[in-house]
Amino acid sequence: MSLVWNPPPQPPQRRLLAQQWKGDIQVAAWKHRRGLAGHAHEDPSTLGMSENALAFILQSIEQRRSKSNRLDDHLHKAMVKFTPALAQPTVSGVVEAMAHVWAQPEMLDMWSAWESGRSQSARGPQPSDAGAKATLATLGMTGHTHGLDAYSDLLEKPELLRVFARVDAAAAARAGEPAPGPLPLRTYRGSMKRFDALCERSGTRDLVLATKAKMFRALMELHPDRPYGRGLLIDGCLFPAWCEQIGTGTTAEMEAARRRTTPYAGARHIVYTKTGKQTVDPSHIMSASRFASSSNFDRGYYYVCIIDQASGWPLVSLIMDAELDEAEALTPLLSDLYRHYPFLTPEFIAGDGAWDEGWAHRACELYYGLAPVFRHTERAAAETVLPGGNQSNTVKGFTHDGQLKCMDHNQVMPFDGFERAPRGNLRPGRGAHGDYNSEEYRRGEAQRENQFRVRALHGHGPGPAQRVSLKASVDWRRLNAFPRHPNGKPALYAERMALGMRLKNQMEGHFSRMQGSLSLLTKGADRVRLQDWDKVEMLLHLAELRMNALSLAAERAHNNVGHTLPTGGDVAPLPEFPFGCTGRLPQCRASTTAAARATTRAARAAAAQPAPRRHAVASALTPAPAQRGHAPAEVGSALAPATATALVERERNGQPGAEGRGHRPEPEADWNDWSDWEPDAEPGAELAAEAEAGAPEPESPADDQPEAEPAREAVPVGGTTATDGHPPSPSPSPSPTKGGVLIAVDFANRRRA
Repeated sequence: MSLVWNPPPQPPQRRLLAQQWKGDIQVAAWKHRRGLAGHAHEDPSTLGMSENALAFILQSIEQRRSKSNRLDDHLHKAMVKFTPALAQPTVSGVVEAMAHVWAQPEMLDMWSAWESGRSQSARGPQPSDAGAKATLATLGMTGHTHGLDAYSDLLEKPELLRVFARVDAAAAARAGEPAPGPLPLRTYRGSMKRFDALCERSGTRDLVLATKAKMFRALMELHPDRPYGRGLLIDGCLFPAWCEQIGTGTTAEMEAARRRTTPYAGARHIVYTKTGKQTVDPSHIMSASRFASSSNFDRGYYYVCIIDQASGWPLVSLIMDAELDEAEALTPLLSDLYRHYPFLTPEFIAGDGAWDEGWAHRACELYYGLAPVFRHTERAAAETVLPGGNQSNTVKGFTHDGQLKCMDHNQVMPFDGFERAPRGNLRPGRGAHGDYNSEEYRRGEAQRENQFRVRALHGHGPGPAQRVSLKASVDWRRLNAFPRHPNGKPALYAERMALGMRLKNQMEGHFSRMQGSLSLLTKGADRVRLQDWDKVEMLLHLAELRMNALSLAAERAHNNVGHTLPTGGDVAPLPEFPFGCTGRLPQCRASTTAAARATTRAARAAAAQPAPRRHAVASALTPAPAQRGHAPAEVGSALAPATATALVERERNGQPGAEGRGHRPEPEADWNDWSDWEPDAEPGAELAAEAEAGAPEPESPADDQPEAEPAREAVPVGGTTATDGHPPSPSPSPSPTKGGVLIAVDFANRRRA
């Protein structure tokens, strides 16, 4: 099984609850008249009548009941209206998924245009980014959270690497370029270095959005009868960054220190209440039980996404500092949407209470012609009384849910519609014609804003009912196109309720797919180990592309217009596996961790020895000059070996200790940057070979050996020899140096965030 198309979800059926109708008097009377007396205790669905007859009976009874019961019928129709028209396909296997994703023509166009920047001072041929793109795509589309996992996946699965070689060849052929050579998968260090240029936000973001727009347009052309693009859903998800999870600093300097590795990762503490979520001070103190049951705290980012309601496809998204209000993302997201999707004409946008702000309602209506359907957060707010009434002196005020009250009788009036100002040929994002800073533009925008009105029917006095109106600018939150009450237009109120249900289910489903199969937006130690903001956002974009491309591939295959990758494409010889071992990542970590522990034990033994022997052991632990300058820098595990202490090295060089003048500690290592790591030989192998070839061995200090004890055999340790009789220790990788002085960095025993 490779890619399986799933049929669209079926509209919800009208459920007949036995508990609701079992003892209903009206149902019992109608059953008696139908000759079904004696079966009054049974479920109406088993009374021997057809489904249509039973539905007609129940509908007729509901029409004779109160308004609340009649609202159920409108709610059922609204749920049917907003039933998603597309289901996600089922795919098995990483190789099959990547083959279907990158076989789409839109994805091949993106592969050709997806290139790293090149400085003007660079010389020589442009290096190939195919290997780095394959590593980055594997990291973002297959559920890996560590770059080394994705890199080892490419090394261990030749069929996966061949898929990307075929993608590279097919993309070049589609773009009319010469056939590329074998796909070069560089070393892990070389691949990670290309990530910065491939994830540059200024270029890759527009490329990703344009690719998603092309695929969505292809989906609309494939099913022109489906309501794709009719409505939008917006929501956000808080997730932690790869940094220490700690609250906001009490001073600006303390907060800057906590953001030193992740400058855009702020702290946020959310408390969930009956009326919605509230942001509180991260230093707020509460009990552990309350925090676990009704709170969410992270230092990281907020992922905000707009998806299409009918298909569930993510259209535009971004990540932002978690300390900021997520409602601020509405303007840039809508700007990106209308810039890359000019063929869309959505009617509404639904969101939760986070977007229930006056400026958000006004921006949606005035600048984009969208009806905002945001959940109301002030259910118990007081009534609003207009000091002078409306312009015609017929409206006294309105209630907390937006029901207008008449001036004469102080009674609520039924809702009768919402009037908008015509947009004409206005482009999205503009409220009027002309320059933004001109007086003409401000005057035209104010005139258009006054044309947005809420209509109601005034029928309390004698004579026919009259239509009254009130400007929506009085309160954009309560006066909008989808009323917050069933009085007057229960169908529109039912649609508001249905959109609230669809919002929760579809957005939670989208976040669950990102957290489940793609391992993004997760918490804990298994979260993505990238600190750069652009790289994290690029991984989220790649995950969205995977979901959209797989769905489009299934729909095309179901309609017999599928695409497959052509054969061809070679793979260059693979580099050796990092760290000098050929196993998987856990084995590599185990071997290098053992080397780090052995080096740490040797360093501690050196510090415990008398001064002459301490000098000899310290010189044995000092790396060769040719090896300095390429210490491992990517962290996140105990892979980087420990080094000797700075005190031992300074004493050997005749310099003052760590507390002496001029000592500056080395800045903290980046626990997520592996870009400077290079695979080295087996620890001590090179030096052991030199010892076997007859390399000269220095004599031990005479004053350190007892006279009655014979001389011990010199044992090679890390590039020199030691005469203390201990077994050889693995050669430690060099530590960062400053001014020719070795600075101690204990990677093995350092506490991880």
